[in-house]
Amino acid sequence: MKTITLNPFSRQATVAGKPVHLPRAEFNIMLTLAQRPGAYVDRSALEMAALPQNEYRGKRCIDQRVVSIRRRLGRDVVRTVTNFGYMVEKG
Repeated sequence: MKTITLNPFSRQATVAGKPVHLPRAEFNIMLTLAQRPGAYVDRSALEMAALPQNEYRGKRCIDQRVVSIRRRLGRDVVRTVTNFGYMVEKG
């Protein structure tokens, strides 16, 4: 598995030491999941953490952003928890 680093102060993400651009919402989703490794995080909690109050929150907005995160960071980074939300593994 690749090493992924998130720096919440600089809002920089790296994969195997190489910088990867994550838009604001995607970075916030990853940061929220990374702060709870091994724990399931439901979609509504991810919406609250990732999106400003005034931003449109479509039914699948988090799902669409997770697809984009997987394209940027790797398919195995975020695990889907059916009918609940998402998680990242410990370690």
